[in-house]
Amino acid sequence: MQHSSPHTAVLWSERWSEDEVQSRPNYASPARSIEYSLVATAVALAPDAAMAAVMVHMVNTALEAPHELRATYPELNEPSWSDRELARRAILETLAGRMLGMNPYLVLLDWRENADDIHQRLRYVPSRPAMSWDQSPGPADGPAQYPNDADEFLREVARQSREAGLALLRLTQGDSYQLGFIPSERAQLLLADAAIAGFTEDNGYVFDIIKG
Repeated sequence: MQHSSPHTAVLWSERWSEDEVQSRPNYASPARSIEYSLVATAVALAPDAAMAAVMVHMVNTALEAPHELRATYPELNEPSWSDRELARRAILETLAGRMLGMNPYLVLLDWRENADDIHQRLRYVPSRPAMSWDQSPGPADGPAQYPNDADEFLREVARQSREAGLALLRLTQGDSYQLGFIPSERAQLLLADAAIAGFTEDNGYVFDIIKG
């Protein structure tokens, strides 16, 4: 794993063994910088240690050598973005699967889409837990297997995710939003670090956890 500068050291998680990460800073420290919180956000969102290493590298490169990241990934070559905005976008683009050619860990929807649309997107998320309707009898993907109302469906997904130890994460961006899953124990730390990292309404996007 690439060595990070002190303010962007990889963070420790109980989900991963300590030999898979580089350091274990004190989460209770009140003085977390935006750069530190960008890394903390990337690690909290990563589905495993390997992806955490990739995302931390993306953040480090955005902050320390942004021209390299822009040259490597044309989808990130937006001149108006600051280095911090570039780091935020790199996190999201990586999780959306577009930069690495993988299935997405965050899926994009708009507010007009119904329960069927949401179901179709979420079923391809690798970190998605098993749902009660996965083995339900009847036509495959039939709307009778789960709530028809989009909000009710999301609450039911959140409830079943919680029972599996996961939180249903939403990133709101204007007339669209993204959904994904993270371990429940990381949820509150993620929301706190993401806000410090600049995932705020002022910047056009904000994370929350859907209750179920």
